[in-house]
Amino acid sequence: MADLLQVSTAAISKMISQLESKKYALRTPGKDRRSLDIKLTAEGTKVLNKVFGKLENQFEKNIKRLSKQEQTDLGKGLLVLEKLMGFVNEV
Repeated sequence: MADLLQVSTAAISKMISQLESKKYALRTPGKDRRSLDIKLTAEGTKVLNKVFGKLENQFEKNIKRLSKQEQTDLGKGLLVLEKLMGFVNEV
């Protein structure tokens, strides 16, 4: 997880501890002693869905402010980016 977010393991541990203290996440033992599984609680899922809903609404508002041509260009650019990300995953 630290590698994915490009932060230290200490920073990830602190983030997870903060989520646990708010009852948003729960650490459980992993399949081996070297790992832990992190799961969202019901409350964590509720908060995450609320945040994503707000982000989606704001994103939609911002896109509507673009011209039709800009919206088309953005869509095409996102398709290219999606293709590039597929190439990255192949490496």
